[in-house]
Amino acid sequence: MLLRKNYPHPFYGAIVLAILLLILACQTLPERKPLDKGGRMYGITEGAFRHTWWNYYERALSYADGGFWQEAELDLRESLALRNADQRRARTYGMHFVDYFPHRELGIVFYYKKQYDQAVQELEASLKMERSTKAEIYLDRARKTLIEERQLDKKPPAITIHSPQQPFVTNAFSLTIAGVARDDTFVRTISVGDKHIRIDSSAPEIPFKIEIPLKQGENRITVTATDLSGKSTQSAVVVKVTRLGPVLRIDEPQDDVPRSGSAVLVKGYAFADPGLEEMIINGRKIPLDDSQEAQLQEQVPLAPEDKGLEIKVRDRAGNVTTAFVSLSRTEAREAVPGAPVKKDTLPPTIQLRDFKPEQTTYLDQALLEGNIRDNDRVAGLFINDEQILKTPGKNIYFSHLLELKEGENLFQIRAIDQSGNIRKETLKIKRDILKVRQTGSRLRVAVNQFEKTSIGADQKLSFGFEDILSSAMLKRARFSVIERRNLKAVVEEQKLSMSGLVDERKALEVGKLLSADDMLLGSILERVNSLEIYARLVDTETAEVMAAVDIYGEDIDVGVLRSLGQGLDLRLTEELPLLEGIVMKVEGRRLAIDLGKQSQIKRGTKIIIYNVGGEIIHPVTKKVMGLDIRELGEGKIEAVMEEMSYAELSDKSGNSMLRPMLRVITR
Repeated sequence: MLLRKNYPHPFYGAIVLAILLLILACQTLPERKPLDKGGRMYGITEGAFRHTWWNYYERALSYADGGFWQEAELDLRESLALRNADQRRARTYGMHFVDYFPHRELGIVFYYKKQYDQAVQELEASLKMERSTKAEIYLDRARKTLIEERQLDKKPPAITIHSPQQPFVTNAFSLTIAGVARDDTFVRTISVGDKHIRIDSSAPEIPFKIEIPLKQGENRITVTATDLSGKSTQSAVVVKVTRLGPVLRIDEPQDDVPRSGSAVLVKGYAFADPGLEEMIINGRKIPLDDSQEAQLQEQVPLAPEDKGLEIKVRDRAGNVTTAFVSLSRTEAREAVPGAPVKKDTLPPTIQLRDFKPEQTTYLDQALLEGNIRDNDRVAGLFINDEQILKTPGKNIYFSHLLELKEGENLFQIRAIDQSGNIRKETLKIKRDILKVRQTGSRLRVAVNQFEKTSIGADQKLSFGFEDILSSAMLKRARFSVIERRNLKAVVEEQKLSMSGLVDERKALEVGKLLSADDMLLGSILERVNSLEIYARLVDTETAEVMAAVDIYGEDIDVGVLRSLGQGLDLRLTEELPLLEGIVMKVEGRRLAIDLGKQSQIKRGTKIIIYNVGGEIIHPVTKKVMGLDIRELGEGKIEAVMEEMSYAELSDKSGNSMLRPMLRVITR
């Protein structure tokens, strides 16, 4: 008799199979094992490996840190199959977020595998989805290698300067230089003088525009463009700066200028180093050639009401000297024949227009205008030991645009006549900074503890970065930075921990307690020897992100960490520059101002509306104590157009005193 075998029922078999599949799906052990290199394990993750996109991504980064490129590529492809877009602060589970850049990291893997075409493709794809400094750096590296391997770079970049047109002469204290750099491959860097143009990603053509400070005399500003292969081109912009206006000698009517009932003959001489451009006498334009000097002998028609002459001379730099000449007659004293000539012992007289020996200003420049007279002849006229007189004369007019530094500025005027008599005048100008331009009136920012993530073992490469960044921000002074010890004091008072402030909601609450306008929140990704730092400036009231910037560095030491702090601060400053404008229109609580996209103003930017009144004079000493500065309100930019924007007044601000032509400054 044959024994019957007991086969399981098909239903039970299905159950067993399902259980086995469930076990496989829930396994915590990865199918690719950690690998050892130099006594350190790579290809590891924090916590259980559950085959999620972030598990594959984290393990890929760990493999890449060990140089295990094939394993890293496989994990990145798995991650991309589950989530395909590069993204900042991608949600994993609950309220956990990671910066997720699978295309970027795959591009970097291809770069190290020497598959440069694939590297460029992945890195460009990453940048289309989400900008990052690291992707830009590696894209340039991959492009450079391809260019060198295939010998694509045939010539250096070409630079075209659009403005200023050469030759150029001005009296300005700064000048905007604009142009474009082009290359047969990719332009990588552009510098104008000692300033570098920010270029996030290389390109065949990059326009540039930057304001450069100017000094008196010849300014030779070098523009340098460099391509990815290192080929460079230089172009020079030459700007001649003269702030000394034309020197004008007028032979007055009461001396030797004949006059009729309806006209007067004006005689004199004008000189300007950059060349004379225009002369106007009582509104009538006098023809001039484009030379440095001109003899003046002009019959000027007079109206019955004319009491004198207003003579304006402008040079090619834009400086203007104005002379006011009286037409009232005085009796000329004639020398008695044979009488002894008396020795001239009187020095010249110095008359300054609208200028006090001591004064306070909030401007960075002052226009000094004056008239020097002498019964004999003025032989020399010096401003701070610089001779400005070309030819002697009895009646000299001059002007000089002075640059003022913060604090006390001293200037001396010295006039000498032909007999050697000297007259001196010392001017003391104090330059203060308007309260609305002082650091204390700027955006109050608290630097929060950055969230730190390490791939593998904690490297502690970024230790102390928040303090380094705060120091850099204090030094640049674009923002009013709340000291870190004040932040720590509030955290202790609220019985929190600094590490607990990675919770954005708690951080913003602490920011409000500190009266901070914005909190600087950030994250730092530490890898074997690199740091990627991402920071967001967040409004404490609205939680709106005002600026988001990142920085990347390799071969980390204290010096590199300090450079990363300075670089992050610079990028924040570029994202939220300090801007000044004018109110153009007032509609209830809505203001139209002359700052738009071209000025880099952003929606949500906080502004101060103010007015500059007259001088405040001490009632006893009569000394000018300053200017009447009134802050009339605060607001926030609500809508931005190309050349203008609209702002809404804050609830604390009234609008009864607001009107067009008031001044605006961003906080």
